[in-house]
Amino acid sequence: MLEVELKSEEYIYHIPLSQNINNNFLIELQFCILYEKWKEERKYLSLMCDIQNTTSYQKIIQMGKDVLPFILKSMQNTPDWWFEALFKITNINPISPQNKGNLAKMTQDWLAWGKSQDLC
Repeated sequence: MLEVELKSEEYIYHIPLSQNINNNFLIELQFCILYEKWKEERKYLSLMCDIQNTTSYQKIIQMGKDVLPFILKSMQNTPDWWFEALFKITNINPISPQNKGNLAKMTQDWLAWGKSQDLC
């Protein structure tokens, strides 16, 4: 049996994997690992450009459209600054001009777009 180790600041997760794992599971697992790393990398950063230029954030963007459902799912649970990544992956910006700068409203705009695309 395969096992993946996911480390965060305080925890180490051992996730057993069966041989019948599907591609979506692997994408979600990779996303979760990178998201945890991104939270660590940005801990002491204040400028948005620095937060978006972290290695983990850039790797998530490189995952492409396959990662969209997992970003949107994470936004449903915890709004976060995924907007640049979403734009770079989709080349779309569904944020209403009046919502710019408001994390909750920008998140709702993206989640509405995701629902219209059957991604969440």
